[in-house]
Amino acid sequence: MKIKTGNTTFNIKINGSDEKPWLILSNSLGTDYSMWDNQVNLLSKAYKILRYDTRGHGKTEVTKGPYSFDILCEDVINIMNFLEISKASFMGLSMGGMTGIGLGIKYPERFVRVICAAARADVTDELKIIWEERINTIKAKGLSSIINSTLKNWISESTQKNYPSVINYIKKMVTSHNPDGYISNCEALKNLNYLTKLDQIRIPFLYIGGSKDFVAPPNIMKEMSLKTKGSEYIEVQDAYHLLNLDKPKNFEKGISKFLAL
Repeated sequence: MKIKTGNTTFNIKINGSDEKPWLILSNSLGTDYSMWDNQVNLLSKAYKILRYDTRGHGKTEVTKGPYSFDILCEDVINIMNFLEISKASFMGLSMGGMTGIGLGIKYPERFVRVICAAARADVTDELKIIWEERINTIKAKGLSSIINSTLKNWISESTQKNYPSVINYIKKMVTSHNPDGYISNCEALKNLNYLTKLDQIRIPFLYIGGSKDFVAPPNIMKEMSLKTKGSEYIEVQDAYHLLNLDKPKNFEKGISKFLAL
């Protein structure tokens, strides 16, 4: 369904019964809310699930960029206010996980707990150059030009070999986006700067990452957890960046205790 809040029309999906507490799921760069399809049945046993296509993604409006994490966090609060959700748990992966960090810092009173999956809290100068190169590549050649590198980072070779349907799904999803929306979100990622603020988080926080993730490697996520008071870190063995699709069962096992599933 579509809702208009703030300055944007968002595409959202709600699953689960009204008597259960809310859990909001946030997608990574280059995906849409369908990336969580495999987890909905499990999560909806304990939660009412709200999924949304992040600004510039899927069927959500592509507003004028560049975007920032202040904007992406405010989008979540606006959606919650529109739906009269006073408090919720939150889980995001990659860009969605970074949004979760921002929400934990800026809006702790609105969240019961946050899961940050496969994410970083800042960008190095080297990464800024990589993001600039990606932006220029997309401008020149379109989103199809980044598919091979995206798959290499997101999904393990074993999953690519054994589950071709997952690969076809990802290719279709990434190339379906408006390049302007993708690029505008790249600008937010290029200016990510939460690392020095992690000690401000005071709500239950779980970091979960893949042992083979080159984008948000284990040492980075462990450091983030050490800087976040009272947080936990869980590592999913042999998982790459998009770990909920790469190693879904192990990912679900990792989040189950924290979410009391």
